[in-house]
Amino acid sequence: MFIPPDHILYDKVWTMREWSNSASAIAVRRAIATANPTWSFSQKRVRRLLAARARDDVLAALCLIHVNDVHEGGSIGRFSDLLGSVPIDTVAAIYERDPDTNHWYYEAFAAVGGGGLPSNWLASKILGRDVKGDMLITCTTPGALTPLTLTKAALGKTLWYYLASGVDVAVVARQRTLERILLNDVS
Repeated sequence: MFIPPDHILYDKVWTMREWSNSASAIAVRRAIATANPTWSFSQKRVRRLLAARARDDVLAALCLIHVNDVHEGGSIGRFSDLLGSVPIDTVAAIYERDPDTNHWYYEAFAAVGGGGLPSNWLASKILGRDVKGDMLITCTTPGALTPLTLTKAALGKTLWYYLASGVDVAVVARQRTLERILLNDVS
Protein backbone atom coordinates (compact mmCIF):
# COMPACT_ATOMS: atom_id res chain seq x y z
CA MET A 1 0.00 0.00 0.00
CA PHE A 2 1.13 3.51 -0.85
CA ILE A 3 0.77 6.20 1.84
CA PRO A 4 0.52 9.43 -0.12
CA PRO A 5 2.30 12.46 1.33
CA ASP A 6 0.09 15.39 2.30
CA HIS A 7 0.91 17.46 -0.78
CA ILE A 8 -0.23 14.67 -3.13
CA LEU A 9 -3.39 13.97 -1.15
CA TYR A 10 -4.05 17.71 -0.91
CA ASP A 11 -3.81 17.96 -4.71
CA LYS A 12 -6.49 15.27 -5.00
CA VAL A 13 -8.72 17.16 -2.56
CA TRP A 14 -8.02 20.41 -4.45
CA THR A 15 -9.06 18.91 -7.81
CA MET A 16 -12.35 17.76 -6.30
CA ARG A 17 -13.82 21.25 -5.85
CA GLU A 18 -17.39 20.01 -5.82
CA TRP A 19 -16.62 17.52 -3.05
CA SER A 20 -14.78 19.90 -0.75
CA ASN A 21 -17.67 22.34 -0.66
CA SER A 22 -20.64 20.03 -0.40
CA ALA A 23 -19.68 16.56 0.81
CA SER A 24 -18.39 15.06 4.02
CA ALA A 25 -14.84 13.85 4.57
CA ILE A 26 -16.21 10.32 4.31
CA ALA A 27 -17.49 10.91 0.77
CA VAL A 28 -14.27 12.66 -0.29
CA ARG A 29 -12.14 9.84 1.14
CA ARG A 30 -14.31 7.24 -0.58
CA ALA A 31 -14.03 9.01 -3.96
CA ILE A 32 -10.23 9.38 -3.72
CA ALA A 33 -9.81 5.78 -2.48
CA THR A 34 -11.95 4.47 -5.35
CA ALA A 35 -9.83 6.36 -7.89
CA ASN A 36 -6.59 5.25 -6.16
CA PRO A 37 -7.14 1.73 -4.75
CA THR A 38 -3.49 1.21 -3.73
CA TRP A 39 -3.47 4.26 -1.45
CA SER A 40 -3.77 4.08 2.32
CA PHE A 41 -4.96 7.22 4.15
CA SER A 42 -7.33 8.06 6.95
CA GLN A 43 -10.54 10.02 7.03
CA LYS A 44 -8.89 12.23 9.68
CA ARG A 45 -6.19 13.28 7.16
CA VAL A 46 -8.85 14.06 4.57
CA ARG A 47 -10.75 16.18 7.12
CA ARG A 48 -7.55 18.11 7.96
CA LEU A 49 -6.78 18.67 4.27
CA LEU A 50 -10.36 19.79 3.61
CA ALA A 51 -9.91 22.43 6.32
CA ALA A 52 -6.65 23.55 4.68
CA ARG A 53 -8.46 23.67 1.34
CA ALA A 54 -11.20 25.82 2.85
CA ARG A 55 -8.60 28.28 4.17
CA ASP A 56 -7.01 28.44 0.71
CA ASP A 57 -10.45 29.07 -0.80
CA VAL A 58 -10.85 32.01 1.61
CA LEU A 59 -7.63 33.52 0.29
CA ALA A 60 -8.60 32.93 -3.34
CA ALA A 61 -12.12 34.34 -2.91
CA LEU A 62 -10.80 37.53 -1.30
CA CYS A 63 -8.67 38.17 -4.41
CA LEU A 64 -6.21 39.64 -1.98
CA ILE A 65 -2.77 40.93 -2.63
CA HIS A 66 -0.44 40.05 0.22
CA VAL A 67 2.48 42.43 0.62
CA ASN A 68 5.20 41.81 3.18
CA ASP A 69 5.79 45.40 4.06
CA VAL A 70 5.60 47.74 6.99
CA HIS A 71 2.96 50.37 6.40
CA GLU A 72 4.42 53.80 6.90
CA GLY A 73 2.52 57.03 6.42
CA GLY A 74 2.64 58.12 2.79
CA SER A 75 2.83 54.68 1.19
CA ILE A 76 -0.94 54.48 0.80
CA GLY A 77 -0.55 56.03 -2.68
CA ARG A 78 1.60 53.09 -3.74
CA PHE A 79 -1.06 50.72 -2.38
CA SER A 80 -3.73 52.58 -4.36
CA ASP A 81 -1.77 51.85 -7.55
CA LEU A 82 -1.75 48.14 -6.71
CA LEU A 83 -5.54 48.14 -6.41
CA GLY A 84 -6.16 49.87 -9.73
CA SER A 85 -5.66 53.54 -8.81
CA VAL A 86 -8.91 53.84 -6.87
CA PRO A 87 -8.92 55.89 -3.66
CA ILE A 88 -8.30 53.49 -0.78
CA ASP A 89 -8.28 53.58 2.99
CA THR A 90 -7.65 51.22 5.88
CA VAL A 91 -10.71 49.02 6.42
CA ALA A 92 -9.46 46.86 9.30
CA ALA A 93 -6.67 45.88 11.62
CA ILE A 94 -6.74 42.08 11.79
CA TYR A 95 -4.91 40.52 14.72
CA GLU A 96 -3.70 36.94 14.92
CA ARG A 97 -5.87 34.39 16.70
CA ASP A 98 -3.29 34.05 19.51
CA PRO A 99 -4.42 36.43 22.29
CA ASP A 100 -0.80 37.16 23.26
CA THR A 101 -0.01 38.66 19.84
CA ASN A 102 -0.45 42.40 20.00
CA HIS A 103 2.90 43.69 18.69
CA TRP A 104 1.90 43.22 15.01
CA TYR A 105 -1.25 42.86 12.94
CA TYR A 106 -2.48 42.62 9.39
CA GLU A 107 -3.73 45.91 7.99
CA ALA A 108 -6.39 45.64 5.28
CA PHE A 109 -6.90 48.30 2.63
CA ALA A 110 -9.81 48.56 0.18
CA ALA A 111 -11.55 51.07 -2.07
CA VAL A 112 -13.20 54.07 -0.43
CA GLY A 113 -16.90 54.30 -1.26
CA GLY A 114 -16.69 51.38 -3.66
CA GLY A 115 -16.34 53.46 -6.82
CA GLY A 116 -18.72 51.16 -8.70
CA LEU A 117 -16.73 48.06 -7.76
CA PRO A 118 -18.53 44.80 -7.01
CA SER A 119 -19.05 43.82 -3.39
CA ASN A 120 -16.42 41.48 -1.94
CA TRP A 121 -18.86 39.24 -0.07
CA LEU A 122 -16.22 37.23 1.77
CA ALA A 123 -14.25 40.25 2.99
CA SER A 124 -17.55 41.86 3.99
CA LYS A 125 -18.49 38.77 6.02
CA ILE A 126 -15.12 38.56 7.78
CA LEU A 127 -14.91 42.29 8.55
CA GLY A 128 -18.59 42.80 9.35
CA ARG A 129 -18.93 45.76 6.97
CA ASP A 130 -19.46 46.30 3.25
CA VAL A 131 -16.18 46.00 1.34
CA LYS A 132 -15.99 46.72 -2.38
CA GLY A 133 -13.41 45.28 -4.77
CA ASP A 134 -10.09 43.66 -3.89
CA MET A 135 -8.30 44.08 -0.60
CA LEU A 136 -4.63 44.63 -0.05
CA ILE A 137 -3.25 43.25 3.21
CA THR A 138 0.07 44.19 4.75
CA CYS A 139 1.80 43.17 7.94
CA THR A 140 2.12 46.14 10.27
CA THR A 141 4.55 46.29 13.19
CA PRO A 142 3.96 49.60 15.00
CA GLY A 143 7.19 51.13 16.26
CA ALA A 144 9.38 48.34 14.88
CA LEU A 145 12.15 48.99 12.39
CA THR A 146 12.25 45.45 11.00
CA PRO A 147 9.24 44.17 9.05
CA LEU A 148 7.89 40.71 9.73
CA THR A 149 7.77 38.23 6.90
CA LEU A 150 4.61 36.16 7.12
CA THR A 151 3.15 33.53 4.87
CA LYS A 152 -0.13 33.36 3.02
CA ALA A 153 -0.84 30.20 5.02
CA ALA A 154 -0.63 32.13 8.31
CA LEU A 155 -2.84 34.87 6.91
CA GLY A 156 -5.29 32.26 5.61
CA LYS A 157 -5.51 30.62 9.03
CA THR A 158 -6.20 33.97 10.66
CA LEU A 159 -8.91 34.91 8.17
CA TRP A 160 -10.44 31.44 8.40
CA TYR A 161 -10.55 31.76 12.20
CA TYR A 162 -12.55 34.99 12.00
CA LEU A 163 -14.84 33.59 9.29
CA ALA A 164 -15.54 30.29 11.07
CA SER A 165 -15.77 31.58 14.65
CA GLY A 166 -17.80 34.73 14.02
CA VAL A 167 -15.48 36.71 16.30
CA ASP A 168 -15.72 40.43 15.53
CA VAL A 169 -12.47 41.68 13.96
CA ALA A 170 -13.05 45.27 15.16
CA VAL A 171 -13.61 44.25 18.80
CA VAL A 172 -10.41 42.17 18.84
CA ALA A 173 -8.49 45.04 17.20
CA ARG A 174 -9.68 47.54 19.84
CA GLN A 175 -8.76 45.18 22.70
CA ARG A 176 -5.31 44.32 21.34
CA THR A 177 -4.48 47.93 20.46
CA LEU A 178 -5.39 49.03 23.98
CA GLU A 179 -3.26 46.20 25.44
CA ARG A 180 -0.31 47.22 23.24
CA ILE A 181 -0.60 50.86 24.26
CA LEU A 182 -0.92 50.04 27.96
CA LEU A 183 1.97 47.57 27.89
CA ASN A 184 4.21 50.06 26.09
CA ASP A 185 3.39 52.77 28.66
CA VAL A 186 4.36 50.40 31.49
CA SER A 187 7.73 49.42 30.01
